Amino acid sequence: LHGGLNVVCSTFLTFSNYMLPSIRMAGIMNLPVMFAFSHSSIYDTADGITHIPVEQLDQLRLVPNTVVARPANVHECTQVYVWWKENKKPICVSLSRGTLPYFDGNENMSKGAYLVTEDKASINIMASGSEVSIAMEVKKDLAEKGVVANVVSVLSLEIFENQDKVYKNKILSKPLFVIESGTCVNYLKYTKPENCFNVCEFGKTGDEANLKKHFGYDTQTISKKILKIVNKK
Repeated sequence: LHGGLNVVCSTFLTFSNYMLPSIRMAGIMNLPVMFAFSHSSIYDTADGITHIPVEQLDQLRLVPNTVVARPANVHECTQVYVWWKENKKPICVSLSRGTLPYFDGNENMSKGAYLVTEDKASINIMASGSEVSIAMEVKKDLAEKGVVANVVSVLSLEIFENQDKVYKNKILSKPLFVIESGTCVNYLKYTKPENCFNVCEFGKTGDEANLKKHFGYDTQTISKKILKIVNKK
């Protein structure tokens, strides 16, 4: 509050529940604090169910005057730091503890959400953080079945909401599907609940492959559901 310091505090994403009063005060007072939260998905289960986030991203996104970011690669992490330095407001960063596949940066990262691929697609798949790599695998599988999809990396819904209608329509004009490890309530302004691949129950412990299958985050399950919805139209 006094100034002169760049303040960063960090814990597991699920424990942001305990910090909501502090985060809310930072939003009210416009304090440029970075809240760096690790273990951002249902696959980060080494410490048990109490440490697995489910509803936390949606909770944080509802706090006014606060940016919530979920980077999918090192370039997006860098963009988050730029926002923090330029905007001078609190920012919550949700980070995976796992190793994520590398993909190149994009000049539209600064707009909050951007097309990772720009094919002549019939649908767009929105994803954030560790789910962007899942979306890329789903895109590949759908292509083999005759459906062309583009992947949209959602770094920050708050930043994206501030863009002009022309840019937003490039992403929102096609039928949208959402893949995110959480409740996904804040995406319902863009698409229908049945188009969201989300989690609405407490997490479970286990290895990543079995957890993805259990929660329906494996490539085949997602592709099958998308094809069923697309073929109805």
